[in-house]
Amino acid sequence: MQAGREQTGQSARDRTIGRLCCALLTALVASGSFRTLRAEPVRPDSQVPPARRTTPAVVADEMRPPALPEDPSAFSQVIEVERYAGEGKSVADLLSEAVGVNVRRFGGAGGRAEISIRGSAAQQVVVRLDGVRLNGVSAQGVDLSTLPIGLVERIVVTRGGGSVQAGSGAIGGVVDIVTRRAGGNEPWRLQVSGGSFGTWRGSALGSTQWGGDGAEAEAWNLLAGAEIVHTRGDWNFQPIEVETAGVVRRGPGPVTRINNASTRTSGLIRGGRTLGERGWVGWSDSIYYASQGAPGPATGGGETLGQSPTAHRRRIRNVAKLEIEGVELGAGHWDAKGVLFHRYERSRFRDPDPVLGGPVETDDRSQELGARTEWARGFDLGPTVHQSRMSLQVSQNWFDSLSSGDRDRLELGGVLQDEIAVWEGKVQFVPALRIEHTSGFDLEALPRLGVMLGPWKGFVVRGNLERSYRVPSFDELYLDEEFIRGDPNLRPEEALSADLGIELGLKRIGPLESLRLEVAAFRNDIDQSIVFQQRSPQILIASNTGAALEQGLEFSWAFEMFSWVAVSGNATLLEARTDAGRRLPGRPDTEVWLRFRLGGQSEHPWKFVVEAKHLSDFTVDAVGARVVPGRITYDASVSLRLDRLGVFDGWLPSRKLRLFVEATNVTDQSVRDSVGYPQPGREVGLGVEAVW
Repeated sequence: MQAGREQTGQSARDRTIGRLCCALLTALVASGSFRTLRAEPVRPDSQVPPARRTTPAVVADEMRPPALPEDPSAFSQVIEVERYAGEGKSVADLLSEAVGVNVRRFGGAGGRAEISIRGSAAQQVVVRLDGVRLNGVSAQGVDLSTLPIGLVERIVVTRGGGSVQAGSGAIGGVVDIVTRRAGGNEPWRLQVSGGSFGTWRGSALGSTQWGGDGAEAEAWNLLAGAEIVHTRGDWNFQPIEVETAGVVRRGPGPVTRINNASTRTSGLIRGGRTLGERGWVGWSDSIYYASQGAPGPATGGGETLGQSPTAHRRRIRNVAKLEIEGVELGAGHWDAKGVLFHRYERSRFRDPDPVLGGPVETDDRSQELGARTEWARGFDLGPTVHQSRMSLQVSQNWFDSLSSGDRDRLELGGVLQDEIAVWEGKVQFVPALRIEHTSGFDLEALPRLGVMLGPWKGFVVRGNLERSYRVPSFDELYLDEEFIRGDPNLRPEEALSADLGIELGLKRIGPLESLRLEVAAFRNDIDQSIVFQQRSPQILIASNTGAALEQGLEFSWAFEMFSWVAVSGNATLLEARTDAGRRLPGRPDTEVWLRFRLGGQSEHPWKFVVEAKHLSDFTVDAVGARVVPGRITYDASVSLRLDRLGVFDGWLPSRKLRLFVEATNVTDQSVRDSVGYPQPGREVGLGVEAVW
């Protein structure tokens, strides 16, 4: 059975590499030429061939951008990082403020953070970095703390089933991390900040362009950037406070978090060249390295509550990509794109003197090599206007582990999608189909239908129905550690997702410069969910469980007044239950976020922001016996643009100079998203940012 699911051994690997090389060559040759579909609106206009500058502009952070071309009918949100300058946000912070999203944290700065969308598990959300998925074949859930905010330009969150576009794993949704691009009016950037618990961050980024004097001339660009984050992580915390059988229990405290220092370094380099007016070729490489202590959960006994003083973890990740594209090619005026990509990851853990048992050491390595080709063409057919898309992807994954053995996996996927517009675009239908095959599992057909109605300007009705799935990870199939076992007979998770909602966007209503409202209902029926279940007092085994239901309502709102006052927020009401009626662990039933901003636009030198977030209580185990109480936390920040103050004219060394002070968890709440992993209380930071 095991051999039937995954090929092992050197001879099998040689055959797989041969098949992959043939598939890559076939896919690239078959494309004829290469193009970027509108699926990745990631470069500024200065780097896009004039013929295809159709990427929709992104509006203010409190307002919704136009529909994303890859998923035009999906409920999505674009988060522009620059809108949050001077607020000390991380990628996890920004995602936690998106509607329908919950971020679980396992510690403070440098600690693991996982995302849930509409009640999904972390492994049911696909996270992509510049179009390359970061979900590995081992555990599959992506750690948000590994994403460097200083190198990120924007984040796109697409809620609801996304397997048609992203393949296996996108049951809850898709998160696209788009890094910064070369060129523009601010090519040089430097930021330094420091604060509580010995935490400091520094980032630097520079870019340049040359050539391209004429309309037909070729232009080059180059960008390089780096970020480093360090923290001692030695905060004090109160012992576990949970509710068991209606009784709230807490231990004596406070206790200091030990062995929690970490250093994280990220780098990004990118280059590209325009090819006349209809082409582009580019490459990028992103690297991440972390060295951090691993104290583990604080659920034991003694003065340190069982924290490990000797455990340590090192992680490295490298993502490389080469792409070439063209627009309006050939007699059919096709847009085409070709991409080659490679992702490598390694995670090492060592504890020579654990609190329980003997020495522990793990070393996991995974890599993925793949190619993707995409085509798009618009045409009219009678009273309908069409925008058709096709894509093909092939990738090979390898995984080497001390606990799961050496494994490999071949994945193939193809997508057909059409956007059909009638009645002058006021009604649009988006049918799509993905065919995907993962070695060792059955062929999957993933249909999707989206509908958009826009009878009046500023008013849109959206609806989607989609099938999605997730193949088991190698850990779930083959993990063999002292207390945890995989199951090679696991079946893929399956889901049927549906949502329906309305959006209203208006401008210039009395004192209001803009107003946006959105309401959406969603339902996700999941079958064959994979969880590690207790099979004996000492053993956890991965198992396919019964059905689960995740359904609820999403609300979001935003308005701006007088160009210097903005109020925004969102609320998610979630019901996440197993077929037995039990709450799914880690999913709060209610989540509300509010944001109030004064100033902050280009004409104002100062910005003042206050945010509040409420989470209701949630269970932390499969039977619902342990409950983490609900909480309300507050964050605040103040920033000042010195370059906007006339008294400094001619004295500043940069075009833009910002000073800022930020504070999180202002009221010093005791916060946990998991019973054994405390988070810090109040944190205060100071920083400066300069842009040339």
